[in-house]
Amino acid sequence: MAKRAFAFWSALLRRHCIQVAALTLLLGFESCVQVPNRHEGLAPGPWRGMLFVDKHEEMVVTKNKDKIVERDTRYEDKSTFVAFLFDIEVDADGQQKMLVKNGRERLPFDIGYTGKNANGTEDSFYVDLSPYDACLSGLYDANKMQGSWKVLDKPGYSMPFEARFGQDHLFHKTEGNVMPSKIGSVYQCLFSPDGADAYSAVGEFVQNGWKVEGTFRTETGDFRYLAGNIYGDQMKLSCFDGAHAFLFTAAIGSDSLAGKFYSGVHYQTDWYGKKVERGMLRNPDSLSLSSNDQEFEFGFMTPEGKRLHFSDSAFTGKIKIVQIMGSWCPNCMDEAVFLKDYFARNPDPEIAIVGLAFERYPEREKAMERIRRFSEALDLPYPVAYGGRANRDSAAVAVPQISGVLAFPTMLFVDRNNRIYKVHTGFDGPATSAYTRFESEFTHTLEALKGK
Repeated sequence: MAKRAFAFWSALLRRHCIQVAALTLLLGFESCVQVPNRHEGLAPGPWRGMLFVDKHEEMVVTKNKDKIVERDTRYEDKSTFVAFLFDIEVDADGQQKMLVKNGRERLPFDIGYTGKNANGTEDSFYVDLSPYDACLSGLYDANKMQGSWKVLDKPGYSMPFEARFGQDHLFHKTEGNVMPSKIGSVYQCLFSPDGADAYSAVGEFVQNGWKVEGTFRTETGDFRYLAGNIYGDQMKLSCFDGAHAFLFTAAIGSDSLAGKFYSGVHYQTDWYGKKVERGMLRNPDSLSLSSNDQEFEFGFMTPEGKRLHFSDSAFTGKIKIVQIMGSWCPNCMDEAVFLKDYFARNPDPEIAIVGLAFERYPEREKAMERIRRFSEALDLPYPVAYGGRANRDSAAVAVPQISGVLAFPTMLFVDRNNRIYKVHTGFDGPATSAYTRFESEFTHTLEALKGK
């Protein structure tokens, strides 16, 4: 009797142990399986991107009974990076877009997918940063992206890129317990103060608690839409528009700002600013002067193979606006959009526009293709011709009728007799307080030319 009872309970125990082992194996197997991304492509919604100037990431090794290797979860605190926010959206055709958000600005870029990586574990992505010759590319899974930002018309130029899904902060997740210092609205600034290439700027800021937006105006253009955070007496502002990655840091004083400016992966310099009621820069119409006695003999080739001359019927007897620009230049893009929108609202058969582009590619064919793609991406209603390599010396040779090309863009106002009436250096874009004033002055200049 006792033997039969022992056998019964032994069999029951063995069966129970087998079930427990099977359940344990099943749970262990399931714990090793990641929940697949239920989206085709990147998860729609908010993302936070980082472009690293330098990345200090360490592997933490703990040696107890077993060796444990952990990733450094606080590497952001030790690293220098350009932060930016973006949304992944799906358009009416079912195609995904990356919508980059710089302050008030929204920039849509196309996303492409190129399949699994070699291990078959992660997918590849490619973001075309048109109208610029640049891209974001790398690998992604359900909640993260990792790769690089590449500027294709600058050989070898790239920055490490990471992004995380579901994050909507730039540099600090919350306001926290640290009270943000208050900053002024306008600062007179100096960049590279100890160098031969020092230049003036006007900082314009709007603070909302621990968040801040703004820009810097310079005599050659502006730094477009910046956004960031104030944490205690420290401020960080950044911008990524496809062509440039900017980071500004500053310590906040009672009436001053002082910090560093990082542009891309290589360039950095000091800057400081003093709070003022109104910032001062030289008049952009006075920086480069024209020789009124010299006729502007325009004769440049378009990507379509047509050489443009002011003697052509499209220009003869008309006021001309010549935009000296480059397809790599965000301020040039802003100016091109301004010209397109302005004349859509104010069509005028007496005025003709032409772009004159100076490109980074040394090969003429590649430069022409860049101009074509830039014009197509912006749907420009005016022709753009090729002027030469992207530097001030090439531009000065192409337009010897002025005292020099100091910035891209530079706008030339040419009268009906093909003489340069005015040279406007740089462009105050829509991120600046001067944008509305520029439009008024632009209209006034055209009216003066029509009255000559």
